[in-house]
Amino acid sequence: MSNPDPAQSGATHQVIDIIADYRERVFYSLSIMVAILLLPLAIDSLLNGRHVIAFFNLLVILILAFDAVYMHYRGSFPIAPSLAFIALILNICVSMLEQDLLGILWIYPTTVLLFFVLTRKVANILSALSVLLITGLAYYSRQPLQETSIVIASMLLTILFANIIVKTIVNLQNRLRDISIIDDLTGAYNRRHLNDSLETALARLKRYDNTISLVLLDIDHFKRINDTLGHSAGDQVLKNIVNIIWTSLRSMDMVFRYGGEEFIVLLPEITLNNAQQVAEKLRSRIQNTDIIDHQHVTISAGVAQISAKETVDNLLKRVDDALYKAKNSGRNRVCIAGNTQ
Repeated sequence: MSNPDPAQSGATHQVIDIIADYRERVFYSLSIMVAILLLPLAIDSLLNGRHVIAFFNLLVILILAFDAVYMHYRGSFPIAPSLAFIALILNICVSMLEQDLLGILWIYPTTVLLFFVLTRKVANILSALSVLLITGLAYYSRQPLQETSIVIASMLLTILFANIIVKTIVNLQNRLRDISIIDDLTGAYNRRHLNDSLETALARLKRYDNTISLVLLDIDHFKRINDTLGHSAGDQVLKNIVNIIWTSLRSMDMVFRYGGEEFIVLLPEITLNNAQQVAEKLRSRIQNTDIIDHQHVTISAGVAQISAKETVDNLLKRVDDALYKAKNSGRNRVCIAGNTQ
């Protein structure tokens, strides 16, 4: 039995948009900077009779300034950043009509910033919109074909490079995240991530009053496997059992390596009775599978439903006591934890 990549076996190692945590801060700083840079240009356009450009410059300045001030005092943006970028793209298009292709130079930094402030999907949509608008305006204003082709080609390359850069950053950040929270041997989450996940589960439980259960399982007589078959065989047993666990769970469930041969399964939206059924299913599947060299392995498990009144330490003690009870009752069984005090 092979040990699949956790991302393929049901683990929640989906690609997470790491940049999302920084978008508001980037847009806040960007709003202030662009508003300051555009103000002299707006005044110059107004004084020189370029009223259309002045209007769009002032529109962008007002949107960005309003967002920045509101963000400073309220912590959120009243006007979506995508709308601010639409106004900025229109401003660039108007500049192109007034100043020929020279007015298009703002589109390059704008395109790059799109991908750091908006989601890649929205950024690509607005980038495609800007390419279409500029192509249409170039045709409408009878710009030279060669220069227009160069501008469009360079815009497309800028969009491509921005996609590559953002995708690379996100992938590298996700890889680093996985390294920090994944157990290298088994593909389960590690002990550090367990503590964070349990704290998060307790916080959600207190806020939403939902049900979350926990299963602590231990491989029976694991030392005997290491002593008789060797540590490499013991490692393979750990991998294969984690594989069985992942493939038996829902996508929202999580598996953690708690100790040497102990694993914890976190089950959101699951009651105690249902969690017991899940543990029995895991126990049965593991018992009836040829784990290694046509040998069968059994597990013992303790099950507990998380209470909003308890701490992580108390929860782990309750489920550990249940596992201890299962071990002392003959192993290869599931026991339910006692109630919280």
